[in-house]
Amino acid sequence: MMKMGSDISSLISAMSEDQRDEFFGFIQKLQDQGLDDVLKKRYAKFNCEDILDDIQSITAFERIRKSKAKAAIEGTTTIPKERWGVHKTHCCVYHGCKYGDEDCPVALKLIEQVYPCETCSDGIEEDPDRIFKKKD
Repeated sequence: MMKMGSDISSLISAMSEDQRDEFFGFIQKLQDQGLDDVLKKRYAKFNCEDILDDIQSITAFERIRKSKAKAAIEGTTTIPKERWGVHKTHCCVYHGCKYGDEDCPVALKLIEQVYPCETCSDGIEEDPDRIFKKKD
């Protein structure tokens, strides 16, 4: 597995999906031509399979991110209903999703939060009318 933030990982992250597909094929070709043996002889800390795994991982992450962004724009969520409970108890309609989900069901007002979030409960919010009031 590639080290996060490595030069190769950064390069792969900067590519479009089409570019990653082409790069994937290129690395596979180099692997077939014996690049792994050369890397091993030079004590490289990675091999072709690590690069291929990184390409697939970044592509999968980007696809999920895009589907979440699309869902949020449409006012829906990709989060399964059985996972809404953690959002209901930790996320905030004012301060957003604790888990960083763009398509959080609380932030999108698909469900109501039941507790104040950490920011609300810290009492540091400037507008007291926006602080979540626990339902009696």
